Amino acid sequence: MKKLLLLIPFVIVGLLAGLYGAYRYYQTMPGQSLKTIRTSISEHDWETFRRYVEVDAILQAAADDLLMEKMNQDKSVYSMQQLTETYEQQVRPEFLQVTQKRVQEYIEKGRMSFPQGQGLSPTERWLKQGEFNAMTISGISKPIVQHGEADIVINFTNPDLKASFEIGARLVQQADGTWKLTELSKLPEFSRAMEKALAAKLDRLNTPIRQEMESVFQVQDLRAEITQGDEYGFSELLRVWIRADIKSEKPMAQITGRVRIEAPEAEDTFAPFVLDMAYKPKGVQTITVDKVLNPFVRSDVKIMHKGLKKSALHVEVTGVTYLDGTSLQLLTELPE
Repeated sequence: MKKLLLLIPFVIVGLLAGLYGAYRYYQTMPGQSLKTIRTSISEHDWETFRRYVEVDAILQAAADDLLMEKMNQDKSVYSMQQLTETYEQQVRPEFLQVTQKRVQEYIEKGRMSFPQGQGLSPTERWLKQGEFNAMTISGISKPIVQHGEADIVINFTNPDLKASFEIGARLVQQADGTWKLTELSKLPEFSRAMEKALAAKLDRLNTPIRQEMESVFQVQDLRAEITQGDEYGFSELLRVWIRADIKSEKPMAQITGRVRIEAPEAEDTFAPFVLDMAYKPKGVQTITVDKVLNPFVRSDVKIMHKGLKKSALHVEVTGVTYLDGTSLQLLTELPE
C-alpha cells in the first residue's frame, strides 16, 4: 500500500504531462487555428485575425485572379496590352484599396458600410450588390495535411441571393507550430457563381415588369439583313425589321428597347431603339432598327464575317413611359 501511495505523485505528473502534450498537439493542428480564426471573426478581434491570416498577400493574389478572370471575359476590344494597362493602373489599385479597408471593417464591426446614393466605386458596388454582409460560413471541410501545408474548402451561404458558394484555402504551419491561412483558391469559380446568382436575383425582380411590358409590345416576327455601311466599305450595316402588335389601355409617350444579338464566339451586342408613341398609332406594325457594325469591335467583326441566324436575334423591351408620367422600367442593377 505504501509503495502504491508513493506512485500516486508520479501518476499525476504523468497524466498532467500527457494532458499538456495532448493540448500542445491540439494547438498545433490546423483545426485549432481555423477555430481561432472563426472566433476572431465572431468576437471582432482584428489583431488576432490578422495574426492567423495573411490578409494583404491574400488580397493581392485575389486581385490578380479575379481581375484576370474579368480580363478574359472582356471580349469587346482587341488590344490586350491596352486592357492590361487599364486593369493594372486603375482597376487593381482601386480593388486593393477598397477590399483592404472593407475586410478590416467587417472583422472589427461585423459588417461593411457603403456610401448611400451613386458614390460607390466599382468594387464597393460589387461587394454591396453581392450581399457580402449576408454571407455566412456554413461549413469547413476536414483539412488535407501534407508537408506542413493544409488544404480546406470553405462553404458559404447567402440567403438574400438564395445561393451557396465555396472557396478553397491553404494553411501553412509556422515555426511555433500554429497554422496561418496564406492562400485562397477557386476565386474565379466563386466570381462566376456570384455573377450568376446576382443575375438570377435581378431576373427574378424583373420578371413581372418584363411580362407587363411584353403585353404592351408583342413581337410577332423579325428578320435581319447585313448590307454595306459607309461608301468606303469600312463598316457594314445590320438592319432588323420587327413586326409587333402595340397595344395599351393607357396613352403612351414612349417605348424603349433593344435587339440583343448573339454574336458567334463573342459577347452579345445590342441595337437600341426608341419609339415616340405620342403620335404613333397602335396595332400591328413593322419597326426598323439599324446597327452599324464596327470593324474594331470583336462582336461586330464576328457578325460581319460569319453572318447571323434568325435565332440569334432577341427583342427586349426595356421601358414604357405613359403620357400621365408613369412608367415601367427594367432594373439594370439590384436596388439598394
